[in-house]
Order: sequence, then structure tokens, then C-alpha cells
Amino acid sequence: MNPILDIQDLSITYHLPDQVLKAVRNASLALYPNTIHALVGESGSGKSTLGKTLLGLLPGYAEINFRTFRLFETSYTDFSRVPWESFRGKTITIVFQNPELSLNPVLKIQEHFVHLIDSLSNHKVHTLDDVCSLLQMLGFHNTERILHAYPSELSGGMQQRIALALALLPEPDILIADEPTTALDVTLQSQFLAYVRALQNEKKLTILWITHDLRVVAEIANHVHVMYRGWIIENAPVESFFDDPLHPYSRFLRSALYTHENGSSLIPEGDSSLSPSKNACPYISFCPYRKHDCSQPIPLFHLPDNRSVRCILYYDY
Repeated sequence: MNPILDIQDLSITYHLPDQVLKAVRNASLALYPNTIHALVGESGSGKSTLGKTLLGLLPGYAEINFRTFRLFETSYTDFSRVPWESFRGKTITIVFQNPELSLNPVLKIQEHFVHLIDSLSNHKVHTLDDVCSLLQMLGFHNTERILHAYPSELSGGMQQRIALALALLPEPDILIADEPTTALDVTLQSQFLAYVRALQNEKKLTILWITHDLRVVAEIANHVHVMYRGWIIENAPVESFFDDPLHPYSRFLRSALYTHENGSSLIPEGDSSLSPSKNACPYISFCPYRKHDCSQPIPLFHLPDNRSVRCILYYDY
């Protein structure tokens, strides 16, 4: 099976007035049809930047470099030549973390969908009946009431389901979900994930689910990509990842799911004298297995069973 999106050695640099920030470093990512990919990492790891890159949403001061980029069977050598306007909001859509920022507070829900239907007229034909069917699939029983409500009249969980419906109505091939459950409580989060799983299975969607929560990853994903300080350091099927994470940072992430009986901190002790150099392993300051070679550029090692890891411990594979 060929990926519908495949980007290799992606680097993103923000040229700010007072500094140059390397947000993503030599990241490689392949998204496969009918698969939920989880991009997991802590805040500031670069995962949201990577997600926005795949929609052409980065600001003008972002410098984008890559080795290869293939999207929907077409290869591109220049990011500025990708026809993002023909993809964005149609074949690739996004759900953001905060639904309040996705919904216009002065427009009723129906108006949101009417504007969307009008914008899609040259892409696919949709009607309000299609909207009602989609809302019912997302657990809205009184769709008439929902369509005539303002966003402020809906709960946070309902707003997020509306945002999801707006992203699904164009019938995209790829859905990017940027931490959409962060603001939801545990019960609403579980319900939202159940709706996503059901719709993904029915519509054969490819989803890039961006999150810092491994519990969500375990519940929804097929494949995991771990990001740390701008690098994708591990790729694995979700079962393999939780059974046997390879990168030391991935092992730390998994251990953070559990609470020590004595209440001790799970944050590893770092060595401040080992500040990572430009191409060194970004985890060198904290890694209990660090070696002298970790200060050198570390390639991505490809292992059996559709796994890969950026760690010198797997040099012999």
C-alpha cells in the first residue's frame, strides 16, 4: 500500500526578529489510507507546526526545506508550488484544539454550514440534508434545534462535534486533528473519540491525530510517531509501541502513564553539561544510555515490522 502523503527530511525554521528557531528537524512522515496516525510529543516539540505544514498554513517567515514530498500521487520539489488552495478545506481538513476559535459567535450553526456548502460548490455538491445526516452520526438527535443555535448556546463538547462535522462535510481524504480533545473532560473525550473512530471506519479516512496524551493514542491510533524537540525519533504500530517502545524518550513517555507507588517524580534527571549540539540526539542530556556517539548526527534506523527509530542503540539493525 502506498502512502497518500509522504514527506522526507522536512526541516522548518522560523526567522523571527530576535532569533532563528529550528521548529522541525529532518522529520520524515508517511500517512497511509484508512489509518489513524498519532503524532505525539510534549508542548513545543514541533508537532502542531508539522501539522500546519501539511495544510500550507505556516507564516511567511517560516523557511521550509525537504528532500522529497509526495501528495496524492504527485511529487513536489518546491513547497510554494503546491496548490494548497485546491487541497485545503477540501481534500485535507483540520479540527483545532479550541472549537470556540473555529466557530463565528455571531453566526448560527446552520450559517456555518451554508457558507461551507457554498465554498465547496466547485468541489462537491452538498445539501443541508447531508449536514443533518452527518450531525446525527455525531450524536445530535434534534438537528433542527442545533442548526438554529448560536455556538455560545452549545456546550464545549457539542461545539467540538460541530467543528468535526465542518471538517468532515467536504469528505476529505486526510483529516488533521490538532489536540481536539484537550479541552474536554474524560467522559466527553471518550464519546468524541468513539464518534471519530466510527466515522473514520465508515468513511475510510486517513487521520493525523496530534496529541500529548498517550491514553488517547492507545484508544484511537493505528500508528504512532513520537516527536521530541523538532525530531521524529520513533515510528511504530501502536501495539508494538506500547508493548516495547524503542527510543529512551519513548520509554519515558510510556512510564509516565503510570504512577510510582512512592509518588516519586517521573521527570528524568538531566546533565546540564551535555547540551545537545546542532545534529546530536536531542535527548542526550537526559538519556541514561547515552554514549559518545550520541553527540554526532543520528540517522533514522529502519527496523522490521514497520518500525524505525533515531537512536544509536539500534545501529546494528
